[in-house]
Amino acid sequence: MLRISLVFLFALQLHSGWAQYIHDHLYANRVPHYWDGELQNPWVNIKEMTDSVKKKETRKYLAGLRSEPPLPLKECVYFNPGDALFSFLEKNYTKGKWKINNAVFPSSFRFYSNPIIKKDSFGLPWLNLELNRPLQDFLAPFYFKKTEVTNAEYKEFVAWVRDSIARRLLANNNFAGYIIKGTTVGFTEEPMLDQQATIPWASKIDSISKVLDQIRSEQPERFYKVKQIETRKLIYVYYEDGIKHLVAVYPDTLSWTIDFPYAYNEPMTNHYFWHPAYNNYPVVGVSQTQAIAFLHWKTEMKKQELHRKGLRYKIEYLLPSEYEWEVVATAETTNKKPDAFPYNYLAYRDNEYLTDLSLSLYKKFPLVMKDEKMVPSKNTTWERRDLNIPHIYYKTDGYFLTSLADISKEAQKMRKNELLISNLDCNDISHMGGNVSELMRDTYRDNWLPVFKARQTILRSVKGADAELILSTEAYYDARNDSAGVLVRGSNWYDERYANMGGKNTGGMNAKLFVNPNFGSHCTLGFRYVVKVSEVLQK
Repeated sequence: MLRISLVFLFALQLHSGWAQYIHDHLYANRVPHYWDGELQNPWVNIKEMTDSVKKKETRKYLAGLRSEPPLPLKECVYFNPGDALFSFLEKNYTKGKWKINNAVFPSSFRFYSNPIIKKDSFGLPWLNLELNRPLQDFLAPFYFKKTEVTNAEYKEFVAWVRDSIARRLLANNNFAGYIIKGTTVGFTEEPMLDQQATIPWASKIDSISKVLDQIRSEQPERFYKVKQIETRKLIYVYYEDGIKHLVAVYPDTLSWTIDFPYAYNEPMTNHYFWHPAYNNYPVVGVSQTQAIAFLHWKTEMKKQELHRKGLRYKIEYLLPSEYEWEVVATAETTNKKPDAFPYNYLAYRDNEYLTDLSLSLYKKFPLVMKDEKMVPSKNTTWERRDLNIPHIYYKTDGYFLTSLADISKEAQKMRKNELLISNLDCNDISHMGGNVSELMRDTYRDNWLPVFKARQTILRSVKGADAELILSTEAYYDARNDSAGVLVRGSNWYDERYANMGGKNTGGMNAKLFVNPNFGSHCTLGFRYVVKVSEVLQK
């Protein structure tokens, strides 16, 4: 089993044979074992690595992961963790000897492990982590979007939903030209819409106007009697695993005033999403549920494009995972290509148990003292948060609120702004450590709670002021996580953090929190995506 030793001050330690681990996981379906070693070193010790690295099946599998990007996705950077591992083995294992002593074992693997607490021969507790999924799940290549999803990109989705609803209403009311005959959507009986059919929005024909009025605002809510789209009626409907999903897609533009009720953010509420000046700024006010709906639509649109071009690929757009985020956040550049798990991984990785990311200035359910413990309040009074935390700085990067999603195009102009440029990754990825925090797909219950509870148990068993301080601090911030929440990574324009290592803003990239997937929308929170592509073999 993958053993992570947690002793006093609780530095992670990972030791064992790397190739044997790969071989056991991929081929023998056995659980590898790790043992204790030196402290304060979160890398895998590979001195014990055996000649199993030469086993043909292991090398053949890893070699198969070495590939060039199958599709030209210009908005993304292509990462190949399996290729990085193979390259590492090629460079550092020759004639049965190792050139260096350590290889990287991702800290993010604690998110995908079953924790078991044991004691060593000295009676000190340590955390035994068994990886709960096959290693090959983490070696597959993926594309990572260079920027957060922008207002312009999300508006395209909203417009598509609006037009689809209008076409469906017209088709259901027997207006010709809006469906493709002889086709259905998925396994449903519903005929497929002709997305190229023109919608007569300005028609003065009563029969057409009455149909389209079904997605417009009601008479009492119209401003100067102008017919406008009722955004609450923009519902995206899709099926996944036989389950029907209905998602209201319009972002919460009121998040600017809800998150900061005593700031003058009304202009942002009124203009940020619709005004063309903000097209290339990150979309905010979206929940994880809305982000997933967008990515489902994005996947379907790309599938249709590939089909028209005759390209046989399976493709899927997803929110990033914690592991994928770590691959990207710790990567460097070698020969103009992303180099995952570099030697400097130790300086970049996130090994922190604090979930103290702030998304807003106010919290509806603040923490209060009860029975000598800090617990979430049940009242609905608003309370100011985090005034004593020094990393809460407005305008540190030169922007009072959000900035352009893509700062690579502005890099030359902004070279004097070192704090902003530190959020331009060496692989041309913008704002992993700032601008807006970003939604992930990992959950609090499945990926964080098990290992966090084990961590707390160990802290309680160790005597000393240091352990008590760490215990209470981590528990205090963990109480802010939503128990049914999803992971959020990276700081934002309100919670701006800078801990620069090797040109990377590690303090910003590694900040995290868990928010409600349905209602966790903030003006400091957006998202980006990863793309998984595999070739469909001919039958």
